[in-house]
Amino acid sequence: MPLAHRRRIASLAAAVLAGAAALNAEPDGGIISAARDAAIPPWESLPTAYRAQLSRAELDRIRSDRRFECLRVIYASGGLRVTGFVYKPARIPRSAALPVVVYNRGGNRDYGAIDVWDKVIFHRLAESGFVVLASQYRGADGGEGSDEFGGSDVEDVLSLFPLARRLGYVDMSRVFMLGFSRGGMMTYLAIRDGAPIRAAAVIGGVSDLPALAAFRPRFLSLWASLWPSFERDGQTQMVERSAIRWAERIDKPLLLLHGVADRRVPLDQSLRLAAALRRSGRPVELRVFPGEGHELAGRARERDDEVIGWFRSHGAAAAPSRPG
Repeated sequence: MPLAHRRRIASLAAAVLAGAAALNAEPDGGIISAARDAAIPPWESLPTAYRAQLSRAELDRIRSDRRFECLRVIYASGGLRVTGFVYKPARIPRSAALPVVVYNRGGNRDYGAIDVWDKVIFHRLAESGFVVLASQYRGADGGEGSDEFGGSDVEDVLSLFPLARRLGYVDMSRVFMLGFSRGGMMTYLAIRDGAPIRAAAVIGGVSDLPALAAFRPRFLSLWASLWPSFERDGQTQMVERSAIRWAERIDKPLLLLHGVADRRVPLDQSLRLAAALRRSGRPVELRVFPGEGHELAGRARERDDEVIGWFRSHGAAAAPSRPG
């Protein structure tokens, strides 16, 4: 058989296989695999910064608590396999319809990836009755694709909603969102793009990327490494990711918490966003923490209680509506 003919056959076979793969591709939010996540390490193994946010007694209690489990999942998002987490009760009643928190982490790529610090927050939310869903975002923790810091990776957050529906034990009328730092930006973008939530809370959130770059110029080199077209239209992309420029599109009740001594994302990012939201008639509350830094580490329990109280005030504890 001539070489050219063999190549045409090989090309046709590859096309058929690609078409079959596309037909069988998992839809957004489809769980490809799930396994129990590694246990939370003992107190002695924690970084000093983490110990500031919880006591040894609380960590020991969380480590021994068998009421809940953390699943590490690989799920589909935009044709990619992305890593995420489901933190839930170990035993779920057949008639359960639990409220959900979609948790948006900070950082970029594997820096700031979800670890024990985040899972302590997951546990606090779970003890208050929530199922927690979280994404590492594409390109992190073994996931496919590349982190774009608020570009196509926002789809990884939005894909958690169909994932939640498929679980079968959550109440999709009681979904909330919590974001830290970069995760605040992801929260604003997800709301702008139609995330079906009741309310959101953001801690130390990024709302104005050009202003953040002026405060910390190192972000420009980071974004240049994450956005392929940064040299051509970086300024446009920064504006598109900045909620301060389209505050009127944030149409969900929003709680902003920020430390006065935040050296990573300055307080001004939340002050100005809150003012813009109020001018647009959007519901917003701002809590300022004197002396606290980026993660409000010194008042972590109060921080989490504020968030849980905010969600409860917007229907988290409402009786679930189920078909008759």
